[in-house]
Amino acid sequence: MAVEQAVQGAKAPAKPALKRAATRLRAWWDGDDPAELLDELAGMAGRETGAADAPPMSARLKAWWDGSDPWRPPERSGKGRGAAGAGRLKAAQNISAVRGGVAPAQGPALKLPPQKLDTWTKLWGEGFCEPFDKSYAADMVKPFALNEKMSVVDLGARLGGGTRAVAERYKVWITGMDPDPEYAKAGMQFSIKAGVKSRAPVIAYDIDKPALPKSRYNCLFALETFHRARNKQQLFTNIAQALTEQGQLLFTDFVLSEPGQTSGLLEAWKQVEPFQPHPWSAAEMAKCLKELRLEARVDEDMSGKYRRLALFGWQGCLDRLAEQRAAGIRPPRDLLHQLLDDAELWVLRLRALDSGALQVRRYFALKR
Repeated sequence: MAVEQAVQGAKAPAKPALKRAATRLRAWWDGDDPAELLDELAGMAGRETGAADAPPMSARLKAWWDGSDPWRPPERSGKGRGAAGAGRLKAAQNISAVRGGVAPAQGPALKLPPQKLDTWTKLWGEGFCEPFDKSYAADMVKPFALNEKMSVVDLGARLGGGTRAVAERYKVWITGMDPDPEYAKAGMQFSIKAGVKSRAPVIAYDIDKPALPKSRYNCLFALETFHRARNKQQLFTNIAQALTEQGQLLFTDFVLSEPGQTSGLLEAWKQVEPFQPHPWSAAEMAKCLKELRLEARVDEDMSGKYRRLALFGWQGCLDRLAEQRAAGIRPPRDLLHQLLDDAELWVLRLRALDSGALQVRRYFALKR
């Protein structure tokens, strides 16, 4: 897959449209795309989890698409690529525009149309859009020693799966907040469905102009969210003001290993993120926390753990698809489209992490 390079200039370049999943799947069929990102991701997951070798996922997807044996690559047409429609796939309708996909002809483009939420539920579980389960957020906030008297906020709620997991495990009242209004709206609908609209509501906030109430929260956390802020100094200043005395802050985030770090792998990662990243370096993050009297008790590189958890999640997804295959269930086209979109994102994330230029760091700080 060709990687778009960042254009140098005074103004940030517009994010280029990426190939929609149907186009990439068609390219795989015709042999035009040597990257086969899903194969790469499946290989990573298999090596990390010790799963048995299996036929390439790209071949299994082609077979699933055609309704043939998903463990045997389909025969290519003997007429060659020049024949009209030979080996071609029809594009599915109403594919999301999250990362450059084509939106429905009628109505405004939505990041989260209903079929996308339904597909993510099938892939990752209700209220989740990534390969992490309930335990990820719930385990991460253990240092808080939460109890029902504490005021807690999650500033990276997404669809609210992690927010509700924390409320469920620790029996606390928690407010989930997400910088994207569509994600927040969908997250609230999931909370209503789960019967926790009061215990774990999800609302939107402006990450670039946050307005959190002063001295309100005992505990504040966010998982891989703050890199989306353009003005992180303003964001962390508001967070520090929103914490009570002795308040606790815990977050994980994508950070650069060195200030001003740049590379082809970093630029490729930035192009596929669903929200434009503006990562700080580890040094910049540490300096900001210190200046705001947020005493960092933990400041560590957790890239290895993050990678491992993500790949175990991916392996679980691929295993579920294999179980469906064994039961004779053919995955719907929308699911295959989303699988390819998610695979592209995660392969480029992991490549950037494996290069060492990008890290996932964990911070735990106390307000002094």
